[in-house]
Amino acid sequence: MNIMEKSTLLNLYFKNVIKLYFSFVIFLGLFISTQAQNRKLDKSTFTIIKYSFNEWIPFDSVKGATLTDKEIDNMEPLITAAVNENNRNQKSKGFKLFTLHNYRRQYIAVINRKGEKVVWVNFFCDSNNLEWRKEVIVVEDGGNCYFNLKINLSTKAVYELFVNGYA
Repeated sequence: MNIMEKSTLLNLYFKNVIKLYFSFVIFLGLFISTQAQNRKLDKSTFTIIKYSFNEWIPFDSVKGATLTDKEIDNMEPLITAAVNENNRNQKSKGFKLFTLHNYRRQYIAVINRKGEKVVWVNFFCDSNNLEWRKEVIVVEDGGNCYFNLKINLSTKAVYELFVNGYA
């Protein structure tokens, strides 16, 4: 085999390796995208409650809004980051830490004065209230079995994380 033939074979080899590499990258991207789309929200652990004025829901001058599954899914990393930050702060104080999968959730979405969608997420670990899918769960005290926070979906900001006190 002469140098020309070796060079041609080497070029073919590298072209095939590059094609294989890009095919793998495209396949991997499609696989990851499909997995993300197929991930189902566990609707047994949360509910969306339509906004109506309530002294316990911390909003002023807002109007109710709807929430999509995609918006709920997009909030998850924001919630996880906020809870992880809270856990880091609380760990040094000896408080019990949040484990998100132990909580049910109530989502209430509104549009604020600026036209931004804001969601109040109410977390609770236990409820004897069978109407939790329709009625906001409000308790006094209860410790970290009850907490809530707000998420501005327009700015991706999480704020006003509030943990109930202890009796």
